[in-house]
Amino acid sequence: MKISDVKVGETIIADDGFTCMDAGAKVVKATKHGLCIDCRDGEHYLDGQQGDDGELIGLRRAAIQGMMTRYQPGEKARRAGVA
Repeated sequence: MKISDVKVGETIIADDGFTCMDAGAKVVKATKHGLCIDCRDGEHYLDGQQGDDGELIGLRRAAIQGMMTRYQPGEKARRAGVA
């Protein structure tokens, strides 16, 4: 998987080779510095995980998207007092 294949909000899986985070599902977010995932140090930027061939090292795409993320209620639900 290359960084160009990753989208904001997508769930990716980190392996156990990171010292700044536990292995498992992570949700990709964007900051002004680029695409990242949360870690114990704050943010772990995906561009730092690119190998010589452009493939992301230690990260893979989750098999089923949307199954590992928490529900985020929409504005309509918040205004209705449901969320």
